Amino acid sequence: MTNGPTPEQLDRLLSTAERRRLTPAEAALLRTGVQHLRKAAASARPTTNDTPNPTK
Repeated sequence: MTNGPTPEQLDRLLSTAERRRLTPAEAALLRTGVQHLRKAAASARPTTNDTPNPTK
């Protein structure tokens, strides 16, 4: 089990955000999902000298 929302929950939150403002709880869940995806992408990215650093 993961700590973040499921892909289906993320899709639902994004769809909701297109129609109305998210509640604070919905926004927090979406933020958690995005952070989880960023961490997964960062760990999957190979580290080489020619890879630009996204934090700079």
